[in-house]
Amino acid sequence: GDASSSTVACDAPSGSVADATDCDDGEASVNPAATEVCDGVDDDCDGTIDDGLATSTWYEDNDGDGYGDASSSTVACDAPAGSVANATDCDDGEASVNPTATEVCDGLDNNCDGSTDREDAWWDTSFPYRILLTVTASGYAVDSPPVLADIDFRGALDDLGDSSAWDSDTLRVVTQACTSGQVELPSQYIEDYVGLLDKVDAADGTAEYGTVAFLADQDGDYATLEPLAAGTIVSIGLYFGGSTAAPAYATDLVATASSLANDVTTATFDEAYGGVLTSLSHDGSASVENQSTSCCGNSFYGGSWDIDPQDGTGDLAVLFDGPVVAALEATGSRSDSQSGYEYSYIYLAFAGRPEIYSKVYQVTDRASTLAHPTDITYGIRPWESRRDNISSGATFTIDSAYLYADASNGTWGSAFAYVAPPAFVIGLANYDPYLIALSNDYSAVGLGTPATLPAGTAYLDHVVQLHLPHAGDFDGDVQDTLFGLTEGVRVAQRAAESR
Repeated sequence: GDASSSTVACDAPSGSVADATDCDDGEASVNPAATEVCDGVDDDCDGTIDDGLATSTWYEDNDGDGYGDASSSTVACDAPAGSVANATDCDDGEASVNPTATEVCDGLDNNCDGSTDREDAWWDTSFPYRILLTVTASGYAVDSPPVLADIDFRGALDDLGDSSAWDSDTLRVVTQACTSGQVELPSQYIEDYVGLLDKVDAADGTAEYGTVAFLADQDGDYATLEPLAAGTIVSIGLYFGGSTAAPAYATDLVATASSLANDVTTATFDEAYGGVLTSLSHDGSASVENQSTSCCGNSFYGGSWDIDPQDGTGDLAVLFDGPVVAALEATGSRSDSQSGYEYSYIYLAFAGRPEIYSKVYQVTDRASTLAHPTDITYGIRPWESRRDNISSGATFTIDSAYLYADASNGTWGSAFAYVAPPAFVIGLANYDPYLIALSNDYSAVGLGTPATLPAGTAYLDHVVQLHLPHAGDFDGDVQDTLFGLTEGVRVAQRAAESR
């Protein structure tokens, strides 16, 4: 009964009892004999609500994202409506902000890690996958230097548990810094080629493994290149797997069956001269360099200089044609009575950039006797060219270690350097009108003459050279560009991740 409502009588009035221990006479389930249950009520009238039962603290989840507000809580056995068991939301008024949200560039701490708009922010959440690259500039300032990253997309997808085929059309390359607006950079995926500027065979038949090419540019407009200061570190995101194909990037790079050209440099080639370089011009200049009229070199001295690549016909093929990098390959073979070899010159040019690269591979196809009168190593030459239009009265610069050289007449010039030199650098001759590189992957000086190279000897094993036409003298800016491109950027890649 209710202790606050009583009647004195000989017999119990209707609806009355002799007991006054009910603590809620309006609820039949509440009385001293009731069993305490978890309902926020003192069911057994012992003065304690839900005593002896397991309770939890519940937190309001006003934005419905499944994460609660630590500043607004309730203790109860079961979750009140609109509450959750965790208090990890850092903004309970914004459903896109919670510990499992994807960090994007929007001025919010989306994932509640205490930081806003970090450089690992996701560029576009419609892309499920990405690989982050750290690009470190060389020790010299270079305008938007080229970046070539070898990426195993098949391995990346497998690591992510995705067995679907790699779709290169979905690849997007983006600068990660939110402060610059996460700029998309024109890019190119080159299947079956890796190590393009390394001293390796660039052809690789591994499925869904290739090179991602782009420039380390600030605004994504390759018509205007911006300096990348020495030692600068840039975070780049490779996004892929989305449903939106990349746009058709428009750049100034054009490749034909006999030329590589952009708005600043044009290089031409001719199968009648073995496919090697016939002219290299810069900003409307006359040709500053060619291999085709050289009397000698670009191979080895057998019994004479009569079997150089430029001494006969060869084949030219476009390997890839942009929009970021394009390549032509000149191939052929030469022989005489005492020697024979096969050759490949791969020439590369980038959008917006003045330099071209050459990658040289030559291998004997028979036992070949070399007989340069000084030493056979003086007769192995990965590069020999003439610079008739600039070398008269020019200033000639040469590195004491024979790794670079330049000829400049004050108006135009042409610089040379090894990017991936051969094992044995013998010398470098730089005079009017010639540039002659003496180096090889077979022997140091000292074999004497004659000497025989066995069949199958790769005496020039994917040597990479840089050719930089330029205006004016070989001054600080030109030197910095040459040295910076020779050193190249460093690329480190992180494991592929899903959003």
